Order: sequence, then structure tokens, then C-alpha cells
Amino acid sequence: MRAVRRGRGNGESAVCRAGVAGAVLLPVAGVAVGVTQAVRGVAAQPSAISEAAAGKQWDQGMRRWIADPGSALTLEDATGEAARVRCACRRCLPLF
Repeated sequence: MRAVRRGRGNGESAVCRAGVAGAVLLPVAGVAVGVTQAVRGVAAQPSAISEAAAGKQWDQGMRRWIADPGSALTLEDATGEAARVRCACRRCLPLF
């Protein structure tokens, strides 16, 4: 009570109000972001189904659908036979 009389209570009440506002606003913001992401996912689902049915794959790096690259490159060796070469890029290396 003495702190309020001396004018020191305003800072504490401001901190308390900020804490209460954060306790209310942060969950509301989290729900809003979650609902937005869910709506985006539902809206993208028909496109994802049709693109996957067409044999395409989603490239996370380019963020678009691409023709199925497969897991290996097909090259011809000196005899004209198809030779399979494993990809050695950083993205594919952990897969092998």
C-alpha cells in the first residue's frame, strides 16, 4: 500500500496488464494461425491429389510440383547400355 502512495505501483500494474494481455492474445494468435494453415491445407488438397495422380512430386526446395525425377539418373555407358548412377547431392545422399 505504501508503494502505491509513493507512485511506485504504476509500473507493477503495467507489467501485470501486459502479462494478462499476453496470456489472452498469444493463444488467440496461435489459434488464428492454426486455422489459417488448416484452411490452406484443405484448399490445396484437391490440387495435391490430382498432381500426385498425374505422377508428379512436390519439390520442397522449389515449392512446386515437378515431374517425377526418380531416384537415379539413367545414362548410357560406352557400350550404349543404360547405366544407373546414384545421385550424390546433399539432399539425396542421406537416402542411400
